[in-house]
Amino acid sequence: MQKRRKIFRNVVSGVSVVLAVYVVAYILNSAGGGYWMIPSRDGHVRFKSEFGGLSMTVAIMWQPRFGNNALGQLDCYGTFFGPLILLDQAWIHPTHYLTDDGFDAWLKQLPPSKVHPRFREEFVRERTKSAV
Repeated sequence: MQKRRKIFRNVVSGVSVVLAVYVVAYILNSAGGGYWMIPSRDGHVRFKSEFGGLSMTVAIMWQPRFGNNALGQLDCYGTFFGPLILLDQAWIHPTHYLTDDGFDAWLKQLPPSKVHPRFREEFVRERTKSAV
């Protein structure tokens, strides 16, 4: 009985350490990420059912620095961090839709630091060009 308890404790400790490393790695990855400036699909905005009910490509979603997790666009890091990306998008970095009434206002007030590094330089260039 004592041996089983020790094994159980070791397994729980090991799983806890692995889970903690997984979460910390994602937090660091997410901190370096930003809003992916190419519209994606997330299944929330759809065509009418008489047009097939397919999801529309109108979602601007937060993506971590490494990894992409959107419908039809999934890479290896996106698969690995998938559950945490979905939680992050649901609770911390909400998805914004091109069809929303306040989308233009949100985009104008969006700081470049919140744009994914892949698009940040172009975002700043376009913003300064439109300000002139």
